[in-house]
Amino acid sequence: MRPDTSGSFAPSDLVLAATLPLLWVVARWVPERRWPGVLALLAGFKPQRPAVRRVRRERIARALDLDAARADRILDRFRAAHLEERLQVLKESSSAGWHPPIRLEGEECLASACSGGRGVLLWVTNAVLAGLVAKKAFHAAGYRLHHLSRPSHGFSTTRFGVRWLNPIRTEVEDRYLAERLVLSAETTVTCMRRLRSLLEQGEVVSITVGDWARRSVELPCLGGRVRLAVGPVHLAAATAAPILPVFMTREDGGFRVRIEEPLPVPRWEPGATSGREASESREASAIQRQARDPAVGATLEAYVRRLEDWLRESPELWNGWGSLA
Repeated sequence: MRPDTSGSFAPSDLVLAATLPLLWVVARWVPERRWPGVLALLAGFKPQRPAVRRVRRERIARALDLDAARADRILDRFRAAHLEERLQVLKESSSAGWHPPIRLEGEECLASACSGGRGVLLWVTNAVLAGLVAKKAFHAAGYRLHHLSRPSHGFSTTRFGVRWLNPIRTEVEDRYLAERLVLSAETTVTCMRRLRSLLEQGEVVSITVGDWARRSVELPCLGGRVRLAVGPVHLAAATAAPILPVFMTREDGGFRVRIEEPLPVPRWEPGATSGREASESREASAIQRQARDPAVGATLEAYVRRLEDWLRESPELWNGWGSLA
């Protein structure tokens, strides 16, 4: 597991702490139909480092076959979406709450997967705005999500931010979860055992797609390379649970959360013993073997093909542009 924090404190923590009250005023008192204009104005006060912007613009232009001007507009919308996400969280935390139209599409895929007698793993694409929107969608539909999270989920990756800033977001999201499991170097074994137990009991588990893991695989994506953690695939294989990709897009002033058909999951082969009878060392060895299994790669490749389709549709919502090689 890679470190999930980046030091004790950063200047960005101070900036965030100073601007959150302003954003709360905007979230509480500015009508949502006027948010786009306010967000465009606020984004202009936080210039992006030229080198960072140039790299991301080049990646977007190359991946989507766009000219620099169109790639720049996608970057502008991406940065505005990050500020919008903060407004959504702050509006949700107010007494008025946040009530956008959200449509859950593909629920029949989830219902069919749940009817199989095993749990279901929802693999939620790492999209701006999806953190709160997807949880609200599944909660409104009556599903109890057990979500795997990281300490840095929220606004900051520093120890100060994890302690004081990130709970502003996680406490809002937790209203729509049955359980949040926080994965760190110290809790990896406990979290994996809990997730496996939940899936074996027929529960619905959600994990955000990413590369925050010790074991990951690099795959081609839109002319570049994207790195994905293999843990969720191993978890689904070990429990015979379907793994369903989840994507989010904007729609008619609101949002659409789309559940897709299950990905192909490789067969789990723990060795001479299986299930709860397998020793931790034997199971760890099996995971290491399966990290090199072509079937695991096939599962990840199937996801990337769907990711590419979504990126052509909603490129301004992907958090992965910074890491696309």
